[in-house]
Amino acid sequence: MSRRGWIGWLVAVCVLVPAWVAAQGVGIYSRADCTTITDPVAGQTWCLESSTLSLKVWNGSAWVAASGGGTLDATYLTQIPNASLTAEQALSLLGTGLLRSTTGTGVVAIYGGASCPGSQVIAGLSAAGAPTCVDAGGVTPGSALAGVVVISGTATTGTVTFGVAQSDATYVLTGWTRSLTGTPPHVTSDYLNKTTTGFDVQISAAPGAGNSIEVNWQLNRPGTNPLVGPAGPTGATGPSGPTGATGPTGATGATGATGAAGSNYRICTIIIGADGGRELLNGDLGPQRKQCHAPLAGTVLEVTVASDAGTPNVIVAKRHCTVAPCTTGANETVTNLVSSALAAGPGTACSKVGATAGFDTFTTCSATLQNTALLPGDFVELVSGTAGGVAKRMTIGITWSEP
Repeated sequence: MSRRGWIGWLVAVCVLVPAWVAAQGVGIYSRADCTTITDPVAGQTWCLESSTLSLKVWNGSAWVAASGGGTLDATYLTQIPNASLTAEQALSLLGTGLLRSTTGTGVVAIYGGASCPGSQVIAGLSAAGAPTCVDAGGVTPGSALAGVVVISGTATTGTVTFGVAQSDATYVLTGWTRSLTGTPPHVTSDYLNKTTTGFDVQISAAPGAGNSIEVNWQLNRPGTNPLVGPAGPTGATGPSGPTGATGPTGATGATGATGAAGSNYRICTIIIGADGGRELLNGDLGPQRKQCHAPLAGTVLEVTVASDAGTPNVIVAKRHCTVAPCTTGANETVTNLVSSALAAGPGTACSKVGATAGFDTFTTCSATLQNTALLPGDFVELVSGTAGGVAKRMTIGITWSEP
């Protein structure tokens, strides 16, 4: 019962109790300390104790608080401080954030977040919010490693340091960017100064005051490229000329022509998302500008796509700079490499000029590949795509030949 209810009840009792109950020990009394009342009667002597602001009744052996009242010194959780309570914890006095309870005491505090030292990344959190950190390094051929770099304010660069050094610096880096806080501009990322101990990340524009951008990177070691053709055979050596009688030696026969060299191939692998990450959004699939660079002229042979689930699709294009400066949106042309979006799943899908088998020899590619000529300095990129709300990772491979 509330305090207002108790007061109303007491007023009713004072008015309605007949005069004969005013005998000593029976009735309602007001005292600073209820134990000063003499000759109380069990269940019939009540006391308003001003020192504890409580209503008590004599039970025959002790003064006990009437049921329905609260305890002023209990450790309540309240939204704001309460002047009538003495031991409450007011949540309004804490900062804004997630609450974490302490075992044994029940005291709550703001969770301060978690981080890992150096280039280590968080693999999981315990129930108390403690991180499990793993090293970012030791990647072997055919495997991959991923991480995140946050760039804020006026900065345009960040540095990744491996917890375990790589065996060499021939690894391949891919990634994508997303807004983390505020309203930063849309940017592209590049990876510079690769060493066995780490590399630098550079974005095309600073996030600006109060803004930050998250750069998700992935280190890959695809292994030996099986698509590089063998060297051409050496031509046969011509026969030696006849030896003259006691005269000069005859001329040596001409060397046969060298056989044609095998084709050289380049493979651009773009990985969007991660199998253990969130579901992909349409914006993750494009625009993703200047993902792969073509240093020499070449011819695109095949575009291959795969995903962990669902049927996401993507449009792949080439970007050509016509005159310096080569900046996004200026002096550049973008031309689609496929005539329609190429969808992954179920399984692997591919696109070629004709509806023929892909490099795996058994997947029939769609005949949607177009504009296959690459010029020196061209970039390969993603124009747009549809995530579909299921896939968490999509892999796009572009293979072209060079002289």
